[in-house]
Amino acid sequence: MKHLRRRPPRTAVSLVVAVVVVAIAGATLWAGLTALFTGDWPPAVAELLTGVSDLSWNGVAGWSVAVVAALVGLVLVLCAVIPGAQNAAPLDAPQPTEATRTPVEALLLTQGMATLVSAVAAQVDGVAGVRTSAGPRSVVVTVTTPLRETETLVAEVREHVEQRLAGTGLTRVPRVRVTAQVKEAS
Repeated sequence: MKHLRRRPPRTAVSLVVAVVVVAIAGATLWAGLTALFTGDWPPAVAELLTGVSDLSWNGVAGWSVAVVAALVGLVLVLCAVIPGAQNAAPLDAPQPTEATRTPVEALLLTQGMATLVSAVAAQVDGVAGVRTSAGPRSVVVTVTTPLRETETLVAEVREHVEQRLAGTGLTRVPRVRVTAQVKEAS
């Protein structure tokens, strides 16, 4: 069985390409229909076609267009082929039973892991604010505190977070890094 590999969708790239293709197709359709019904190209298109027909393929403009088109194509191919970063961590799943008959795979999204870690860190005494970022292999927690001595607070937050992550059933518990910022109470 192929393991789940939760990766972010390429919606931004897909949306930009779709908008550009639709815009070009719409402009071409409009120009073609106008030329079909009136017998002449629209003035803007006629000027563009005249300017383009005067260019040489072996000139600077022709090579510039070719290089730009090749680079855009290469970027789009790389966006399609290279997978995005993983945005989920696998969970230990129960063994298949008579009812399921197939292995079950479960994932915890890194966004959910960051929310869980923020909630755990915020419950520690002395923590005034929490910022977290999480990946499948590491979690970074930054706590804001009015305390001047932060070593014990950092250790306590790390301990609480590690215990909670160990209890979630993750296949591999991420490495936890905690930092503290002192913010004076106003």
